[in-house]
Amino acid sequence: MKQLFIAEKPAVGRLLGDIFGVRNRTSHSIYCDNDIVVTWVVGHILELAEPADYGDQYKKWDLNTLPIIPNPFKLIPVRDKVINGKKQDFSGKRKQLKAIEMLLREAEEVVLATDPDAEGEILGREVIEFLNYHGKVSRVLPNSLEIDDLRVTVQKVIPASETALIAEAGLARSHIDWLMGINSTRGLTAYNRNKIDSVLNSGRVQGAIVRILNDNRIARANFRAQKTFSILADVVLNGEVVRMKVVPTPEEAKHLDPKSNDYCEKKALEVANNILVSIKGKQGKVTVCEKSEKSSKCKIGHKLTDLQVELSNRFNVGAQDTLNAVQSLYDKQQLTYPRTDNGYFPEKAHEYAGSVLEHLAGSFPEIAKRDDIDPNKKTKTWDTSKFENHHGIMPTRKSVKPSELSKTENYVYQAVATRYVMQFLPEYTYYKTEIEVNVDGRILKTSGNVPINLGWKALEKNTEDDSGDNENQSLPLVDVGSDISDISGKLKEGKTTKPALFTEARLISTLTEAHRLLEDRELARVMKEREKGIGRQSTTSSILSQMFYRGIYKLEKKKYIELTPKGITIAEVSPSLMMDLALTAKLELSFAQIESGELTYDQLMDEYHQNVRSIIDDIKAGKCEVKNSLIKTFPCLKCDGEVTSRKRKSDGKAFWICGKCEEKFPDQNGRPREKAIGVACPSCKEGKAFPFEFKLSNGVKGFMCTGCKVVFGEKDGKIDPTLHKCKKCESTLNKLYSKKSKSHFYSCSNDKCDQVYRMKDGAPHYDYEPAPVSDKPCPKCGGALSKRKFGDNVVWTCGNWAKKGIYCSMRFDDIDGKPNVDRKIIDCPKCKGGELVLRGKDDKQFFGCTNWNHKSAACSAKYDAKGGQPDFDKKEFNCPKCKTGVLSMRKTSKGNAWGCSNWNRNRKPCKGFYDDKNGEPDLKSS
Repeated sequence: MKQLFIAEKPAVGRLLGDIFGVRNRTSHSIYCDNDIVVTWVVGHILELAEPADYGDQYKKWDLNTLPIIPNPFKLIPVRDKVINGKKQDFSGKRKQLKAIEMLLREAEEVVLATDPDAEGEILGREVIEFLNYHGKVSRVLPNSLEIDDLRVTVQKVIPASETALIAEAGLARSHIDWLMGINSTRGLTAYNRNKIDSVLNSGRVQGAIVRILNDNRIARANFRAQKTFSILADVVLNGEVVRMKVVPTPEEAKHLDPKSNDYCEKKALEVANNILVSIKGKQGKVTVCEKSEKSSKCKIGHKLTDLQVELSNRFNVGAQDTLNAVQSLYDKQQLTYPRTDNGYFPEKAHEYAGSVLEHLAGSFPEIAKRDDIDPNKKTKTWDTSKFENHHGIMPTRKSVKPSELSKTENYVYQAVATRYVMQFLPEYTYYKTEIEVNVDGRILKTSGNVPINLGWKALEKNTEDDSGDNENQSLPLVDVGSDISDISGKLKEGKTTKPALFTEARLISTLTEAHRLLEDRELARVMKEREKGIGRQSTTSSILSQMFYRGIYKLEKKKYIELTPKGITIAEVSPSLMMDLALTAKLELSFAQIESGELTYDQLMDEYHQNVRSIIDDIKAGKCEVKNSLIKTFPCLKCDGEVTSRKRKSDGKAFWICGKCEEKFPDQNGRPREKAIGVACPSCKEGKAFPFEFKLSNGVKGFMCTGCKVVFGEKDGKIDPTLHKCKKCESTLNKLYSKKSKSHFYSCSNDKCDQVYRMKDGAPHYDYEPAPVSDKPCPKCGGALSKRKFGDNVVWTCGNWAKKGIYCSMRFDDIDGKPNVDRKIIDCPKCKGGELVLRGKDDKQFFGCTNWNHKSAACSAKYDAKGGQPDFDKKEFNCPKCKTGVLSMRKTSKGNAWGCSNWNRNRKPCKGFYDDKNGEPDLKSS
């Protein structure tokens, strides 16, 4: 083949196939015109090898084997794993890798079409390097999946060498995170294994997050509220009373500043009172009165963290949920590339802004249908020179139907669309008035803003300008030099506030603006200039999700982040290098320097090899010891030692082990209990029967022999030795318990015998006859028909009434001991499993589904009776409230109305009720 394009996902591959012209499709690739083949990597299909892959000595978590520093790092096909408690099957990824291997053998040129960032570079390059491809490699950078944009992108093929440094930076990040995370986690866990009940997870970005949260925790714990004081003055200007602030001298300001280390309430009050006395009743002159017209420009476009912060603040949507939604919209070609750290737009995209605004006006008129929109307006946001690989998130030319988006997708799309439309609205303009009064050398100040044109701010709830001035107020204009008399002063008393708990939004903002956390001013300046934060915007949300799942922090009121005891312990014992915000921030800068060629991969790795050795040295020296055990302990039931909880690898069940005598004890409700004492088995006479509790039985117990496996009942806390034999094979019967019927029954202990007996008077009911089964199957689903008696009526019911996916509720009358399967059946068109039967009396008869009250497949289908048949032609109105019910007309004291058929449902009754409008429900009247 001439060219092999490797995309990041199948969806992108399909789009590329459409562009090149599809000739043939397989499950792993698309063959196109001009000898082009398209395939994809399905995300990460390779991963860094685990320590055990480098040698058997690393299978156990042993301090003596640390540090682990691979040289070189190995890649392996991704394995199945459990992520945040969910098992992930990656067999499909491994099959895709095999398919790519076959395609590479025939490729003259490989064109990497993965996402335009460091991770995208790694995804494509690691595959062709792992599979030993040595042919020509090129690159395209798809920032948008909108078909016209992508068509332009694939024409801009560049040598892969032009983006090689981006891949090198990505490798450095990946390898350093592995070194820091694996070694610190293994070291902390191995050293403190007797004081912990789970892994002490550690990592580079996680360390910074834990440090930030722990500093917040300490600040809150040490907080003591203090009174604060400021001085206000009421001044009469042109007959209006205007409140002004008194500006203290630098020396006075130092005493009044509660953030000062030398702040003292008593001294602050004394200074404030002195200022108050100095102006009260005094005269002054107006020294400044200026009214000017000012304007405020709108913000640039969204980067990923902007969206995550906005949705968290406005709708309490988690960062990962926001990322998932924006990724979904990207995959549907409705938004541009989501994992971006830049908010500027490409100038080329301004050329088709008119068509984007047009479809936005149709889909979201409340945002984009405005008379003051100017499609030709070009703000500072449109600047291609401000980004290298990927630009701000913006809508594509593909139109959107809001009804087809999920709730979170709607939030995301409207936020992006709003910011986009703002670029074409007038600037926010306002009058700013500033007044200063001099009173015996003291300055009194005030300012006010009066909006002229809201412009882009009309799309924001908050229409204040973002210049940090006082609240909007109209101030009178006075002549400079005007005399002011009888000034009245007021002491305003306040209180310092406790540091707020972090929300996800605030935490992400803090990581993005890491320069604010650094004491090294020069490093902070460089970080700010280069707009670098801690961690990658695309992975911060997944790191937070992982930390939450691992129990490092918890959410108070579903929003506020607090470290758990485990998180506090990690903060207290983590090596200083892992908690050094400056080191972590500097590393982010180093990755950028690799991308720009200022630093090499080898130089950075040499530095971090030494850092990892220092971390392990600190752990081995006891500097990272857990002071307060995280494990609940109990006295050993055998010696004077203590037992701690462990979990079996086989099934994850808890047990207790003594650290002194190493005796093991079973767990009972979170506490160790004495080992059960077995009794002689009444059946085999050789084995011992031990007590156990039936699952989901609320304490129903039995005894089971470890030898013959026969199960016995319990009587007065002891084994019931009564034996019962199977009538079919003469084997001993097990006495079992049914969680469904909440009663005992007997089952044959012979694996080859399936005999089961009901229990009657404490013994097997040998004479019980099961319900007769017809030789004719259910005509609807093929299930077995059983004879049942309901009061005086005998009917035949289908055995598939509870079978998942079928739920057949067919019933047939009994005629001479056989089911009447020849009667006419009217299938329910709604649930497909039920039958429509005639219900009601006289003129109120209707056809309803027999599944109307089915536990697993309740069906609310209801049709009017017309000539003895259901009227399928009559228009049906589904209830928009519960989504499952059907609206029917009812007579009320105020006339006709429409109510939901689920109004009296035992489970989740629906109160949907709507006015009648020309014989149909008015769905807006609920």
